[in-house]
Amino acid sequence: MDLTLLNLIQATLLLFIAMDTIGNIPVFVVLTRKMPKSKRKKNVTTALLIASGLLILFLLFGNYVLKFFSIGIDDFKIAGGVVLGILGLRLVMNLRMLEERAEKYQNALVPMATPLVTGPATITTLIINTSSYGLLISAIAAAANLLFTWIVLRRTDYFFRLLGRQGADVLSKIFGLILVAIAIGYIRGGI
Repeated sequence: MDLTLLNLIQATLLLFIAMDTIGNIPVFVVLTRKMPKSKRKKNVTTALLIASGLLILFLLFGNYVLKFFSIGIDDFKIAGGVVLGILGLRLVMNLRMLEERAEKYQNALVPMATPLVTGPATITTLIINTSSYGLLISAIAAAANLLFTWIVLRRTDYFFRLLGRQGADVLSKIFGLILVAIAIGYIRGGI
């Protein structure tokens, strides 16, 4: 397999796991359950546009922010690994802090765009991907994941019926375990 294609697959899968779109389906259901279908779809599209803007900002300027604060990529890998490890453990241990807070939001845009789609795990992974694989591969990986997320979130009811809460939880736990392993790899690589 071509090295560039392999890098693209790796970058895409790393972001897929960090975004945890499948595991977040129950949260999206909670956030949008009282909305009419048309408003739900509009909110999903708007949230994905906001998340896309954030991803583009971090894709283009994330490494410059690190340089501005004199943070080396190895330092960021360690810090990012710690954050990813905590988030991964949250998924594995089925801690639903965000889902409980989601009940309080009047508008689903904020928690949908960030932290659910473009949260700390996604931003950390994107910056490390950009450093490891380059801008083009990271941009394609981000675009592929955003498209997948948009499709899933516009059809949340279907996917929730298909997977059920338990199915989404099982996948989320698997992604969480992989996220913890990735985090350890980032920390090890940073050291």
